[in-house]
Amino acid sequence: MEGGARRFYSGGAEGFDLVCGKLVLLQQQRHRDIQLILLLPYTGFGDRFDPQDRAEFQRQKRAAEEVVYLSSHYFPGCMALRNRQLVEEADLCIAYLAHAPSGTAQTVGFAREKGIEVIYV
Repeated sequence: MEGGARRFYSGGAEGFDLVCGKLVLLQQQRHRDIQLILLLPYTGFGDRFDPQDRAEFQRQKRAAEEVVYLSSHYFPGCMALRNRQLVEEADLCIAYLAHAPSGTAQTVGFAREKGIEVIYV
């Protein structure tokens, strides 16, 4: 791909994360060396998604190069831990920031603290 990006990390959340994961997997059809890595806050994340999103989430889990769970269970702060870990793995952050405060705003803040470029779409 343009720019040399090959590893794409996603937090797996409903909405923009699932859309981006789908786009990465579509690009993988043309560029076999592209990888989708799901970095999830806890085991069972996605179980309460609406049926359509849950089906897409499961498809992405099956197709991902790697699925990483940061915890075996939900706990207060697990989403922030996931957001910070996404930034730790990143060289670039692509975000759709509709409102603040939000998990996306938190992730963007972590990226800025680390000096990572943020591209808003």
